[in-house]
Amino acid sequence: MTNPFVRKTTRRAAAAAALMAAIALPARADVTASEVWGQWKEYFQGFGYSVDATETPTADGIRITDFTMSMPIRMPPAEDDESGDTAGDSTADSAGDDEVREGTFAMTMGEMTLTDVGDGSVDITMPEVTPLTIRVTAPDEDPVEIVLDYTTSNFVMKATGTPDATDYTYAADLLKMALVSVLAEGEVQDLGTADLSFTGLSGTSSMTTGDMTSFDQDMRAEGMSYTIDFTNPDPVEGGTFQMSGQSSDLTMTGGGSVPEDIDPMDMSAALTAGYSVTGGFDYGAGSSTISVRQGEEAFDMRSTSEGGSLEVTLDETGVAYDVASREATVDASGSDIPFPVSVKIAEMGFGLLMPLLSGDEDQEFGLSLVLAGLELPEMLWMGADPQGKLPHDPLTLRLDLSGMGRLFVNLMDEEEMTQLGQTGGMPGAVESLRLNELVVEGAGAKVQATADLDVDNEAMSPLGPFPNVFGSADLQLTGVKALLSTLSEMGLIPAGQAMMISGMASELGEQASGPDDLTARVVLGEDGALSVNGKPIPLQ
Repeated sequence: MTNPFVRKTTRRAAAAAALMAAIALPARADVTASEVWGQWKEYFQGFGYSVDATETPTADGIRITDFTMSMPIRMPPAEDDESGDTAGDSTADSAGDDEVREGTFAMTMGEMTLTDVGDGSVDITMPEVTPLTIRVTAPDEDPVEIVLDYTTSNFVMKATGTPDATDYTYAADLLKMALVSVLAEGEVQDLGTADLSFTGLSGTSSMTTGDMTSFDQDMRAEGMSYTIDFTNPDPVEGGTFQMSGQSSDLTMTGGGSVPEDIDPMDMSAALTAGYSVTGGFDYGAGSSTISVRQGEEAFDMRSTSEGGSLEVTLDETGVAYDVASREATVDASGSDIPFPVSVKIAEMGFGLLMPLLSGDEDQEFGLSLVLAGLELPEMLWMGADPQGKLPHDPLTLRLDLSGMGRLFVNLMDEEEMTQLGQTGGMPGAVESLRLNELVVEGAGAKVQATADLDVDNEAMSPLGPFPNVFGSADLQLTGVKALLSTLSEMGLIPAGQAMMISGMASELGEQASGPDDLTARVVLGEDGALSVNGKPIPLQ
């Protein structure tokens, strides 16, 4: 007979071991092939797609064929026939009815297989070449159909987790999409070739479902390349368009949230319900070429870059873009360009922040531009400065604006925007405006400025029939008087005007570090009074 003490000790040891194992190892979470497929359908339906497919059970999973996603889309107004007679159209008497047409966008993929591995994960596989068909239909028009080949090499994809929170990992040596055919106006158009390829691809994706579907994605690629070689099928016009490019070290991130049962035709309601999307794209060194030929006309361009980035956000607060590129070169030539042009740009950038939905509260907006270190070719300088009197330094422009304002209409609502266009009303009102940075530099001169302005939309300005604007600005001018003198010598500015502007700058500006380095503080009061460095300037 076993000693009771030994039995009790053994049970305690086993319980302790089980507890330690539970602490050391995460709880097993399984997901099946049918659950992954169900999650995909729910995800796409959340975006407003109708999903259809042939589902064939296999011994250890499910095989999907003829996977089609479709959704309604708004089409531009139909063109009137030559006679312009719409008397027979029953909708012609309804104002605006002939402006609304709904078409259909549909995308069909060939085949994929979801396999239960047996460890709680699912493998997703597809043929090396999968046809992808995009079809757009519109009332009383021939459909447009684009067929692509989706090619992969050594593609692997695995799903783990639970049906409500699934993680995906994937990798491929090659992912390529190539144009197969284009059907338009009832005929197959022989345009040419086009393809897009990624190499050394790897990534992760996670999806959480519930009242709100959330997703996060992270993808990396060692390289990306694309080629386009089109020939105009019109035998009269003719012409060719060729474009190619490549880039290295790509990183793409994205995420967002999708509410249940959103209407893709009503983005205002979707954004209000919590729809949001973010995306980022970073790339390393790359290059591109463009060649256009039509009759005797020709254009060629080649560009290179050391890298750049793109960031996009869309949610109920608005839309935001941020694009940047560094160390770019552009070489262009053509029949309409008198001589080959080659420019270098150390930094380029564009940023936009814009609200989209109307509301009673002030919303932030912004705009930024960067064009720094622009080196123009000497041939261009010679045209503007044949005697070489100006410094041929790189040119720079930096602009950063921000402010607060209110929208009176939803910019994503087609009906509201159409009505606004018909009535000619204002879409919103600016409440404040800030010039965070302005830098203009070139030809030996530099202008810098900042400003802080407020707008009283309830009061008319003493200076004219517009809302009252008041605030202050700070300016710094370096080398501007010398530039004015040089431009006068070159005959580009009348001598009298150059002397008057230079004199006013010296009179109103305060000298900083040198005789041609001036600063000024400009103040515009609510009463319309203007002063520069405390000196009143009459405006009325």
